[in-house]
Amino acid sequence: MNRKKRLENAKKADFSSRISSKEQQKFLEFLKYQSLYEKISEKQEVSASELIKKIEGDILVPTSIFNKELGALETICKYLKENLNLPNKKISSLIGRDSKSVWQAINKAKAKLPKKFVVLESKYFVPVSILKNKELSVLENMVLYFVEDLGLSLIDISKILVRDERTIWTVHKRVKVKHAKKK
Repeated sequence: MNRKKRLENAKKADFSSRISSKEQQKFLEFLKYQSLYEKISEKQEVSASELIKKIEGDILVPTSIFNKELGALETICKYLKENLNLPNKKISSLIGRDSKSVWQAINKAKAKLPKKFVVLESKYFVPVSILKNKELSVLENMVLYFVEDLGLSLIDISKILVRDERTIWTVHKRVKVKHAKKK
């Protein structure tokens, strides 16, 4: 890839990771509507503007892209690579995984689902920064985020991530066990 093309891709990636003021307003309305802002601000002890600043530097993955064909890591890596045009090295640093694992996940995802994701309107988003915890799998990190930060039920999470309820229950139980061992 030539230098000019790389610069264009880098500009696209930087632009896509920023949140416009209109999107910020929609996000705040959503949080207030769901009364999640109160839960998050109590837990994190941050104001609305600080919360926006925290989120602004993060890339949000829409939950509408999750499906039965791909695993959680495959879905996220494919979205970041194909939809946001991020290089594998950047993806691996964002999600805290080895670049070989990212490469493998992208290739498996392309083999299973060759077409680019069509992103539909999503009610929930997964911040990429939550995936950096290497002690937990990608799915475990996501379930932990949905349960603790957003206060969703396991049934709701299973619908959002298009997984069986028993799978989500098992993943959540595994997360609890790992946290208990940590203490």
